[in-house]
Amino acid sequence: MPGLSCSEALDELLDYVEGALEPSLKRLFVEHVHDCRVCEHILESYAKTQTLCRRALKRELPAGLTEHLLAVLREKTSVRPRP
Repeated sequence: MPGLSCSEALDELLDYVEGALEPSLKRLFVEHVHDCRVCEHILESYAKTQTLCRRALKRELPAGLTEHLLAVLREKTSVRPRP
């Protein structure tokens, strides 16, 4: 069986990180990432981003920050609050 291309490896990135790849595809993915610095870097960045997002979701926003952010977004996008 031939190895994965970068495009094919990136298509499997989420399943790999979530541990959902079947063993034969996982082996091909790992082999590709081991031999491809670009895909290795993308995998590392993706994993770090996922970790940072999980940490951020565990924290509570300071009081009033949600309303302030929504107001800024509305102002910048011209979206008005619903009555």
